[in-house]
Formats: sequence, structure tokens, C-alpha cells
Amino acid sequence: MSSDNTTPSTNPTPACVDRARLRADIRALVAQSLTLKRRLRQRWTEPMAEVQQELLLLRRRTTECLVLLAWTRGRLHRTVRPRAGSVPDTQWVYVPIPRSNMLQRIAWAPEVYRDLIVAALYPEYALPSPAVASAEAR
Repeated sequence: MSSDNTTPSTNPTPACVDRARLRADIRALVAQSLTLKRRLRQRWTEPMAEVQQELLLLRRRTTECLVLLAWTRGRLHRTVRPRAGSVPDTQWVYVPIPRSNMLQRIAWAPEVYRDLIVAALYPEYALPSPAVASAEAR
């Protein structure tokens, strides 16, 4: 994020999330996901690896947005350890870092997973602070 006056505070609070925009983004992601899924159900007349990868990334992004939305309501979206990225016979899991192609190894705990997602997505959906909003209104 740029260093201008619209930078949100570094301490995320649920009340400062633009829920309307977040919900609109979730609806758009779901619609895109359904369109791709419909395409994948048809007879394959082209290589589908790229489409499958795109669907995976869309669903991952949707989950991240749902985690942020659940956080604004004081809930956890993901309480069960994901199968993808789990290390067998351990509590370790590799979770994707939002907005990157990197993975981070964590000991699975729903709160830790949520906190990683919130820290990554909060700046994108944060409402401007009241001081910034009043300065822009002038």
C-alpha cells in the first residue's frame, strides 16, 4: 500500500472493514468460480490445467475473503485443518500466504490461520480512518 494519507491503521479492528465491498467481492468470486466449474464440466476440447489452476486460486481467494468476513462477526470460518498442505502425522500445515505464491508452515490452529489471513487482507478492505475521511471531505 502506498504511503499516502489513506493508509489504514496497523491495528485491525472488525468495525473498520468495508463489509459491503467485501461481500460484493465474495459474490463476484463465487460467480467466477461457478462459471469456471461449468466450463470444466464440459467435454475437454482444450488443455484444462490452466483453468483448474485458476479455479483453485479463485476458491482460495474466496476462502480468504470469507475468513475476513467471519472475523468481522467474531467468528472463525475455517475450524478444520485443511487436507491440502497438511503434513501427515503432525500438526504442521502449509498455508498459502494471501496475494503471493508462497507457503508458510504453521502448527495448525484456526486462530493462527485467521490472523494470517486478516493481516494480509485487512489493508485492502480497511475503511479510511475518520481523520483521513474528514481531511478528504474538506
